[in-house]
Amino acid sequence: MKTSNEKQLTLDMKVSKKELPDPRNTLNDLTNTEWMFFTRSVWITTYPNELGFELRKKQGGNKPPRLMKDLIEFFTKNGEKVLDPMCGVGGTLIGCALSKREGIGIELNKEWVNIYEKVCKQERIKRFDVTVGDALEVLDNLPESSIDFIVIDPPYREDVEWDRTMCNDTYATRIANVPEHYSTSEKDIGNVKNYSQFLAKILILSKKIKRVLKDDKYFVVFCKDEYQNGEFREKSSTMAEIIRKAGFQWKGKIIWYQAGSKLRPYGVTYSYVPNITDQKILIFRNSSHIGRERPNENEQVTVENEEVTDNQADPNGKVQSEVN
Repeated sequence: MKTSNEKQLTLDMKVSKKELPDPRNTLNDLTNTEWMFFTRSVWITTYPNELGFELRKKQGGNKPPRLMKDLIEFFTKNGEKVLDPMCGVGGTLIGCALSKREGIGIELNKEWVNIYEKVCKQERIKRFDVTVGDALEVLDNLPESSIDFIVIDPPYREDVEWDRTMCNDTYATRIANVPEHYSTSEKDIGNVKNYSQFLAKILILSKKIKRVLKDDKYFVVFCKDEYQNGEFREKSSTMAEIIRKAGFQWKGKIIWYQAGSKLRPYGVTYSYVPNITDQKILIFRNSSHIGRERPNENEQVTVENEEVTDNQADPNGKVQSEVN
């Protein structure tokens, strides 16, 4: 019988030292309490600037390695294989090293790979191999059903410049009006200007990911909603529908807020414009046990009055035509 103190530990979602992983757990090496704590739908984090942060911050989309470690440790067991097809400066791969998993990386821009390798050397972290190339091409060379967990943070392009508000010239030129570019390559989906063409490439990418991911294993996508042309765009829900069309089961999303995110003076003195300080972590499962909510494989997904289908991209992910 549990003492009152042990019950309180459980209520507080703190792990009792007496608790061991459940022998029925085939997904990860966590205890039941650790499992429950992970499933909270809002994460507020304050990760330190560590593990080569000064080098990694050159790539604006880099993720905290300890955040990636938390995700990896929930969705895999010790020694399993984790793939990041757009690994950037290696936040996921560093997370693999911290959690004793095997990392596999793909990255289009050699500059980011060089930074990852330099960080590993500087911090004495295990370095995993990264294939330099287009993920849509490299994925075809990986064996079917060979990966235990896949995570991506696709590059997103903002098509418009923010209106100038009550800000100085430094803010206007260095932050507000400079979209994030991760490479100059035409193969970089972050450089696709048309939103529906971008989604078409995400659909192709998701299908290729599904092929290499083992059955019943998980696929996680980072996504940030946006505000453009005077309206809020819930990109995360749109992305989820596209990935469901590829045959994945959408299991839920985590709202991730990094405490201390800077606020910008969008719309000050004339209009409400949101400071979007959170990101969505979308969680999918490569499962055949999907109910009636699963889109028919031939069903077209409508996005903002536009239809997204495979006809927009060839098998290698090259966009053929714009959506009408």
